[in-house]
Amino acid sequence: MAGSDKITPEGEKLLNELKKLKKLQVRVGVQGGEVHKIRLEDGKEIWGADLVDIAIWNELGTGRIPARPFLGQTVDQHGAEIQKAAAQLVQKICKGQLDAQSALKQLGVLTVGYVQNQITDGDFEPNAPMTVQRKGSDHPLIDTGQLRQGISYVICKKGEYD
Repeated sequence: MAGSDKITPEGEKLLNELKKLKKLQVRVGVQGGEVHKIRLEDGKEIWGADLVDIAIWNELGTGRIPARPFLGQTVDQHGAEIQKAAAQLVQKICKGQLDAQSALKQLGVLTVGYVQNQITDGDFEPNAPMTVQRKGSDHPLIDTGQLRQGISYVICKKGEYD
């Protein structure tokens, strides 16, 4: 490089942060390994299925459970807002106000909130009468609160978990 073409320390820092950002992604959902408690008719609770399985059964539906796509609805309803927030976070990185890791954390927290709100307030098919009798509510996806509380994010290398 010619003498005037040198990258400033600030420019070097920006390039490093953008390189980090290029290699990372935020994954929002239910992480594996969290076993869900099941409430029996007599009120006793036992350990049951992995929370990931419960999330998949509800998101996609099964032969007995209608699809209640809380993740899909979140993307449909808030995807543009999430993209706008991501763009604003990249601008903060470019201004030196934020590093890549912190930006991804903020994006993860924002998106987790959207998903949790969707579980609480989403427009889903009500619970079946037998389920209402057991739970005491026709509100789907909310029983013990473990699914809603189980929504989290991870920051990982792009392509990891694909």
